[in-house]
Amino acid sequence: MIWHVRHSSLFALPAMLSRLTPALRYSLALSTVVPLSLDESPAVRSGVLEALGEVLYSFYRDERGPPNELISLFLGRQEDQPVPRTMAFGLPVPLPFGMAHQFYSSSQTSDGLTKLRLN
Repeated sequence: MIWHVRHSSLFALPAMLSRLTPALRYSLALSTVVPLSLDESPAVRSGVLEALGEVLYSFYRDERGPPNELISLFLGRQEDQPVPRTMAFGLPVPLPFGMAHQFYSSSQTSDGLTKLRLN
């Protein structure tokens, strides 16, 4: 399958998820987003990050909330180092991947749910 098809499928995903039962939504989101976040195509991996907010929002009425794997993907890993990028003058400038952890943090509730809060 060419990368364009995988990329396009990401943008149809939130609308599809919002029409499913909670169990199917949970399953389809995980079985689609996680593998595509590891795709060989940079455009597909970038598309995952673009669509991820809408995918997470599709769980707003679910008691158990979005899957922890998707929340972790959204927040990024704090231990990741910035990827250097070169500007016009050849100076290295950090280009962090998954910067959401600077603005949001997550915590586990007593019933095992993950809650996001704005820092």
